[in-house]
Amino acid sequence: MQGEEQLDRLDALVAWCGKQEKKGDLVRLFLTGDYFETYSPSERVKKAGANFHETTLEAIHNHVKAQADDFVRRLTPLKGKIFTVLQGHHWENIKLNGVVMSSDQYIAERLNAEYAGDGIAIVDLLVNGLPLRTMVMHGYGTGRTAGGRINKRLQMREVVTNCQLYFMGHDNEKIVVTKEPLVVENGEVKVIKQYFAGIGCYQESYHIGKLESGYAEKVAYPPAVIGSTMAFVSVDGNRLDYHVSV
Repeated sequence: MQGEEQLDRLDALVAWCGKQEKKGDLVRLFLTGDYFETYSPSERVKKAGANFHETTLEAIHNHVKAQADDFVRRLTPLKGKIFTVLQGHHWENIKLNGVVMSSDQYIAERLNAEYAGDGIAIVDLLVNGLPLRTMVMHGYGTGRTAGGRINKRLQMREVVTNCQLYFMGHDNEKIVVTKEPLVVENGEVKVIKQYFAGIGCYQESYHIGKLESGYAEKVAYPPAVIGSTMAFVSVDGNRLDYHVSV
């Protein structure tokens, strides 16, 4: 997210998910981090060294909790339908009933989802008895060129080779690349269809008409691609069919 300009489109996505469920489809989500605009890693280091008064820290934590609560409110219609909540780069600690946790873990608990930490999540599903393996991570680096952003996704296969779906966030790109390598199982050669995707975002990186430019404009990063990447899964007899759409 990292901004409030496109939250109406997030609300529209949640509403669309509800309509799909009314049609009889199952809707499930992966959340990959950076759910609202707050401190980056370098900013957290500076804040830790600022030696703020306790009252100042309390005000900061209350504001962060309010931001997290707003995000949870928007996704509440999908509560219990979210597989994993990953931690991104932009988060802050929340103190709740004497317990300190990251705002991302707080979001996971409020949405009845599994908090998957700040690394890689592997989710294995059986769809009508047929296996579907997904790898999800927040992401890293700037990836200034189109090839760089694609290659980051393709490199995910070097960690776990046999996922059908690979999703990475972080760089606000919405892309999908398909590969169909051969695998050998029990002496039989088969094709495994694999999708490598950037998940998109709901953050404006360029603010038209403003004299003061943002960080993306200052270094000419590619404009963010708004919206979400979606995977569609169905069963055709004893065969699992799936594709990813941007």
